[in-house]
Amino acid sequence: MATQTICCSGPLHWREMAQRLGLKEVLLIDADRNVEMTPAMGTRLALREKAVLPH
Repeated sequence: MATQTICCSGPLHWREMAQRLGLKEVLLIDADRNVEMTPAMGTRLALREKAVLPH
């Protein structure tokens, strides 16, 4: 398994950019520590309801 970090597009257009790049498993954590992900990434992760993300 390979992991890459890509910082591009910002929180408003990340899904569109992921689609353009052909990425199926994408996770976004925004500046307010909100978590969003593609459905494919959701099948790979198990998040606790009140997980605390470090600052």
